[in-house]
Amino acid sequence: MLDMSKYTAETLMGMRGYDQTDADLGEISGVQPEPGGPVTSVMVDVGGFLGIGEKRVSLDSTMLTFVPNADNTSVMLKVNATKEQLEALPEIKG
Repeated sequence: MLDMSKYTAETLMGMRGYDQTDADLGEISGVQPEPGGPVTSVMVDVGGFLGIGEKRVSLDSTMLTFVPNADNTSVMLKVNATKEQLEALPEIKG
């Protein structure tokens, strides 16, 4: 489980999420609550192609972990779900 209190909206926005096989699942396109409060969940756009047909889903800290990349120079956001599981989540409007 990821302690999201360590991260700001600015740090998380635009970060890409990957499944356990390193397949790209989508990018963080929003956070809850809005900037100014602690981040409690992130919104990821999943599915679609080139932005068409994507849907926004909400992921809480139980679904997220940061792991070092292969050369330990940065971290990757790992999502504890498959693309199919994310696409089955309810869509977040807005």
